[in-house]
Amino acid sequence: MDLLVIVPDKWGGNTFFNMDDTMRQGWNVTFAGLTDQVPPCYSFWYYTGVEDFTVDMLLTDAINPADYDAVVIGLATSRTGPNPYGTLLESPETLALLQSAVAEDTFVWSTCAGLRVFAAADIINGRDVVGNDRFTDEYAAAGANWLGDDHPPVKDGPVLTTVRGM
Repeated sequence: MDLLVIVPDKWGGNTFFNMDDTMRQGWNVTFAGLTDQVPPCYSFWYYTGVEDFTVDMLLTDAINPADYDAVVIGLATSRTGPNPYGTLLESPETLALLQSAVAEDTFVWSTCAGLRVFAAADIINGRDVVGNDRFTDEYAAAGANWLGDDHPPVKDGPVLTTVRGM
């Protein structure tokens, strides 16, 4: 498997858990971000001293989603803070990449509040999804059928959504 993982600002500690898990599977992971160095969430930095995440490529680079088996919205702190994934929501490159991936039937995956990015990219209209319950109005406005925030993973076409580490 070849994954393109979009690293959001304020990524959290579970980022390493997911990285380790995918690499144990033998999957190839390429990390992309809006900047070369992506800062972690404050509490993760405060308690661990972890440094910024260095990505492999920028989202402004020419990225063909068909070169990957899946495009993944990386983990960010979503239970607290006013605007999780805010910089990705405002990134035309991120939204266009996701739209292109879905149009080409390349899988896209988000977890928890990462579904906000899918809503902003307008790729969940008419789809069953799961995501963080703080943002149900955004999912509804995007035309999604939100199934909850304590639910097994849901795959609807090339769109995969998960919550709570499932």
